[in-house]
Amino acid sequence: MRFGRVALLGEVDAIWDDDGVDPERKGRAGELEIDVDAHPGLTIRGFAGEYELDLDAEEGAITQWGAGLDWTPLPGLQLRFFYKSGGGPVSVPASRDDRAIFEAHVYF
Repeated sequence: MRFGRVALLGEVDAIWDDDGVDPERKGRAGELEIDVDAHPGLTIRGFAGEYELDLDAEEGAITQWGAGLDWTPLPGLQLRFFYKSGGGPVSVPASRDDRAIFEAHVYF
């Protein structure tokens, strides 16, 4: 949904995983994102989400939240800067890590 310069995006998924060998797993995932067009070519973004790949497992859900900037200084060049903070079970590697991310995308 868009409200002027603000866009609200949301997603909710049901997960069913059956590889034919291991027992099937049911899970869920969801994310909410708010984007603000601060200036032509500059988007400020905030997001939060949670996913749980196996509702029957004892580990629990993995959560994340963060904020970032998308900047398009030239046509065909997009630079992204993000910070993500994670939360989750100790048994899941990197689920509690914080990350600072820089991405450069070139379109032609």
